[in-house]
Amino acid sequence: ITSRGCPYACTFCDAEMTPRQYRAMSPTATVDLMEKILHTYDPPQIILFDDLFTIQRKRVIEICKEIVRRGLFFEWVCESRVDTMDFEMLRWLRKAGCVKIYYGLESGSPRVLVTMKKGVTPRNTSCTDSSGRTPATTKQFRPIGGVIRQNSAIFTTRIPNQIAHIGPDMPKALSAAETISPPLSAMTAG
Repeated sequence: ITSRGCPYACTFCDAEMTPRQYRAMSPTATVDLMEKILHTYDPPQIILFDDLFTIQRKRVIEICKEIVRRGLFFEWVCESRVDTMDFEMLRWLRKAGCVKIYYGLESGSPRVLVTMKKGVTPRNTSCTDSSGRTPATTKQFRPIGGVIRQNSAIFTTRIPNQIAHIGPDMPKALSAAETISPPLSAMTAG
């Protein structure tokens, strides 16, 4: 974990139990930690369990540049929201060895997304950047010009104390998984 906190108020997330104030290690300290883990344990891959690794675009790109500058070669994985991603960040992530990004799409139902307080619409899950292109989910979750080897979608199919309200929208909620057809998806039950 290189950062804690998330400014979003999604009702299903465990980050809801922690303060929303975002705090993060500096890019240099983050790469120092990664380097120490690599030299000490030689893992096949590093998985970052930050609440939302891509929340600070500048920090993410600086971390990636530092990994490249040090000549570190390793695979790593992170989590993101589709609305915090852009092509430049994806390019730097790939250059620095990121091979998988888990996107929390949660649902294809607008009503379910509002109930979850996700702050996005099904249309947002296409994650268009300022140029109108779709970096996160282009054709639909397939590798983007070799940028990231595998994008993955996470859908939440049950929210505690709210299942009665979501039940009728379940077909819409799950249709996003069929439409996007990611190479890997996870359905979670809360």
